[in-house]
Amino acid sequence: MRALALLSFATFAIAADHADGPALAEDPAADILDIYTFVSPNDAARLVLVMTVHPFATVTSRFSPRVDYIFHVEQNTGLGDVFDFRCRFDDRAYTCIGPDGLEASGTLDAEASDATFRVWAGLADNPYFFDREAFAASRARLSGEAADGPGLCGVEGGANGRDFYAGTNALAIVLEFPSALVSGGGETPQLLVWGRTVRR
Repeated sequence: MRALALLSFATFAIAADHADGPALAEDPAADILDIYTFVSPNDAARLVLVMTVHPFATVTSRFSPRVDYIFHVEQNTGLGDVFDFRCRFDDRAYTCIGPDGLEASGTLDAEASDATFRVWAGLADNPYFFDREAFAASRARLSGEAADGPGLCGVEGGANGRDFYAGTNALAIVLEFPSALVSGGGETPQLLVWGRTVRR
């Protein structure tokens, strides 16, 4: 399972994947929903990576002890270095490692951190917004299946959309570290970020 995002240090990036085949539907702990990448709102010199997995997770949902959860960060120069961040879980415990000896271990729903590397993993509100009804209406209008009906994206007069995922949860892994570790000390202004889950 893979998801991809491109980050420029002045922006926020997201990659989403919310409709998978039967194999991943039967293996939700390995099913990547989204990858989010952004500059820390508390410190512009730090980068935040987020991976969400397990659609419609509940309080009994767990990360798999047989899956590696991996973030890849590449300097977007075509020939740039690729830096890997890998997290493993054992029931409620986790360990995440990264380049230059980064390592943090903790328990679900609690932050593990040192001066350089911060990690949090656990059940979280699904941050992805998707108006399923508006999407269907827009697709019907654009394909000519429906001549009348709601405006483009199903929204009339600037009304708010309806979030199909409102009130649902996912399992999330959140990493924060100095962006200089992956940006060549700030020399690479764009990064290519992707994530994958690998069964061991």
